[in-house]
Amino acid sequence: MRTRVGTVALVAVTVSLLTGCGGSGGSSSSSTQPTGSAPAANGGAAGGSRGPGAETPGSGKPAQLPNGMIARVNDTPITTASYQHWLGIAAPPSVKPLITNPSDYSACAAAVKSREARSQQLMRTREEQLAKLHKGHSQLLPARSHSRTTDAQRKQQCEELFKEVKHEALSTLIQRLWTQAQASELGVKASDSEVMQRLKSRKEEQARIAKNRSSTEGLFASEMPHYSEADMAETIKGQLLETQVYKTIRERFAKVASVSQGKLEKYFNEHKQIYARPEQRSVVIAQTKSQSVAEAIVKEHSSSGLTGAASKHSARAMPNVLGCEHSSVPGIRLSSLYSAVCSAKSNTISGPIKMASTYYLVEVKSITPASQPSFDQAKERIKQLLVSESQGQAIERYNQEIRAKLRAHTECAAGYVVELCSEYRPPAPASRARR
Repeated sequence: MRTRVGTVALVAVTVSLLTGCGGSGGSSSSSTQPTGSAPAANGGAAGGSRGPGAETPGSGKPAQLPNGMIARVNDTPITTASYQHWLGIAAPPSVKPLITNPSDYSACAAAVKSREARSQQLMRTREEQLAKLHKGHSQLLPARSHSRTTDAQRKQQCEELFKEVKHEALSTLIQRLWTQAQASELGVKASDSEVMQRLKSRKEEQARIAKNRSSTEGLFASEMPHYSEADMAETIKGQLLETQVYKTIRERFAKVASVSQGKLEKYFNEHKQIYARPEQRSVVIAQTKSQSVAEAIVKEHSSSGLTGAASKHSARAMPNVLGCEHSSVPGIRLSSLYSAVCSAKSNTISGPIKMASTYYLVEVKSITPASQPSFDQAKERIKQLLVSESQGQAIERYNQEIRAKLRAHTECAAGYVVELCSEYRPPAPASRARR
């Protein structure tokens, strides 16, 4: 299953995690605890030290962590309590019963069935609206699906969705630790005032959405994640830190990115065709479904050219500007209309050109010859391109190196191993069936 760890997670890595100072990065859920439980330090777990039987990071075997801990990033824990808290937020209502009873899929399957009923109700409402709109034209109405979902299929949906939600919850908590630690290392902070400002805007937006929600949308309102104010504030803070970390790292690489004069000239000489400006033609193109009308327009001598001639015969004429590449492009077959535009003489009505069931007429108003910019004219554009490429390649190398080091310091217990854990090993490719 693929984790949604974005570009920020790739660059949001920290030297402190690699040198044994990961605790400075903060807790994975320092401000949010399960309802009814007391706040706990460092994500709700006491004791981040390794147990006597802990596996060496990177061994490929699930780590043996202290009770109440499911993962650890260089001695900074992710606890069962914080994981279940965020799992409860991320999980849709149908999956929530599986959090407390993972082996009982009956409640989840019933919830899926209830959602199907709500979907059918919404579909019937839309069908009634369309029927009124297209009264007497039943052929315009979409065909109704008669497929039925079985209980076995609903159970499979529940299993797949529960796996995805569990994977997403743990990956998010690990990524949050990485980002917090990297932000601490870089000296990046998200101010409380900025967090509160974003929180206020988010709450106002949610209120507007709830106020404007239609009756049909209300059928699925219960399936939206429900964040407490503290949860929302922590999520916003994480997003602000991710943005600042990403920005800071890009700025650092931008300072060292440079391109020599020789490399600029070499690129220009090898890619001159990219910067060449093709011949530009200002044209008027008219079209009609009637061949006789098209032929009459060609014979017309109007002072207003093709536009006037087409107007007399109720044909549509539109101005346009086209670039003409007179050299053939391998593998590309040019349309007859394009060829006519690029070969026509100025101020002469050409055609008709038939394409499908339409006849086209062309009049070239003006021609701007092709040109080839000099190196000095293209230099700045080339420099921006190559600097950007160099910066991107440097960041990519940094991502790959640090991601591997960081994974080695991320331990996960059995049943909680995701791609970000040192214990993760990609599944072996399926063997080919014998013929």
